[in-house]
Amino acid sequence: MKYIIVIIFFSIHYVLVAQCDNALQFPATSINVVCGYNTISANQWAGDYNITQGYPDQSYVTYGSSVATDFLTIRKTSDNAVIAFGVTPLSIVYDVSYGNIEMHINTNGTCGTENVNRITNVLVECGCNNTFQFPAGIFSLTTGLNTIATNQWSGDYNVTTNYLDGAFCTYASAVNTDYITLRKSSDNAILKTGLTPVSLVYDVSMGDIEMHISTNAACGTENVNRTTTVDHQLFNIYTGGYNDGFQKTIALNLNPLPNIYAGGNNDGFQKIIALNLNPLPNIYTGGNGDGFQKTIALNLNPLPNIYTGGNGDGFQKTIALNLNPLPNIYTGGNNDGFQKIIALNLNPLPNIYTGGNNDGFQKIKALNLNPLPNIYSGGNNDGFQKTIALNLNPLPNIYTGGNNDGFQKTIAINQNPDCSDNIVRWSGNVDINWANPANWDCGVLPGINSEVILQSGLDRYPTVSSSYEIKKLHLKPLSLINFLQDVVFTINGN
Repeated sequence: MKYIIVIIFFSIHYVLVAQCDNALQFPATSINVVCGYNTISANQWAGDYNITQGYPDQSYVTYGSSVATDFLTIRKTSDNAVIAFGVTPLSIVYDVSYGNIEMHINTNGTCGTENVNRITNVLVECGCNNTFQFPAGIFSLTTGLNTIATNQWSGDYNVTTNYLDGAFCTYASAVNTDYITLRKSSDNAILKTGLTPVSLVYDVSMGDIEMHISTNAACGTENVNRTTTVDHQLFNIYTGGYNDGFQKTIALNLNPLPNIYAGGNNDGFQKIIALNLNPLPNIYTGGNGDGFQKTIALNLNPLPNIYTGGNGDGFQKTIALNLNPLPNIYTGGNNDGFQKIIALNLNPLPNIYTGGNNDGFQKIKALNLNPLPNIYSGGNNDGFQKTIALNLNPLPNIYTGGNNDGFQKTIAINQNPDCSDNIVRWSGNVDINWANPANWDCGVLPGINSEVILQSGLDRYPTVSSSYEIKKLHLKPLSLINFLQDVVFTINGN
């Protein structure tokens, strides 16, 4: 007997997968995470790693870097085992056995480094991830309310399919304290969490959906029957015209009273349908452009002209002139619907509030009605001649000092021939102390915007004993200034 010996050679092909293991931890301490978005560091370098802790079991965790091309390696701190790796962002479903997590950041899959700041973060989506599926099959939804199971336990999850894109879906348990976690069946990503009921708008990218039922947010279990449901709806109830996101043919008849609010062009209905829907169709009309003929509107108001008084009000001017028993009491100028000659003297004190052109009165009458007529005036367009107003205020320049204050700069600066807002002169009348106002003309100390002048031939010149800042310093011949030790004297920021 012959034997054929067959030798089979197995060829094992090893694929080297990039998994980086950086040596420098930054930040130096572990970061506690909470449910939601967590910033780990704003100045992380590629070549570092960070450590995070405090993850809820079965939470869906996404690690990220602000540099979109960074390569991440996620490891367990306890034994350095690799959990996941790839280009940012990188997601995992956290298991309590992982413990603290190391996030290693590199520029690429060959573990490149870069000493450039980037922001690292972790998004923790908290929820439950039950292990027992019930019912065992995938439930296919129809439009409307679907009962998934009448004997669902908390600690189970069910899987549903056949969703309509854009459907509004509400997931519920008959136990009103149950906590629901909705996950994508494809990658276990969390879509929504919360107490029953939980709702979302379905997107086709979600695929099949897992509904995890727990007694509370800590993923408690209970072997007690409860009914679980999914309400799967498409709502068009509020549509009614173009550009509402639905086809016109679907939306036209959704309103049981389709024309109830219509009354003119561009309301989504034909004008002939809308005209007579209001039992008093013209009650509020009174002029052109109101959707009705002007002849219909003229007499609808029992006092049709009571509030009118000028052109363009929908009535003839001749009708409106005398309807107000005191027709001109508030008028006083052109374009008020009355002749100017009628309005001039109706106010017993006709000029009390006037003071300039275009107020309906002659300027010469307004000048002296105020016992202090010019006290607040000081520039053009105040209703007075500038020459009259300039010196009426006993302290005319007390608040002035720059452009657009109602005075010419040349007039305002020289009201007191020896004083100026920005130019100050040393007199040395009392002593040599710079900080004594009595040593300066007008008693004004220099400030940050001051130009300081030290004149020639004075008996005393200033000594600066503390820090000051001025804009300019003019030293006349033979004048001087003394500074005590450690004094900082700044001129125009220098």
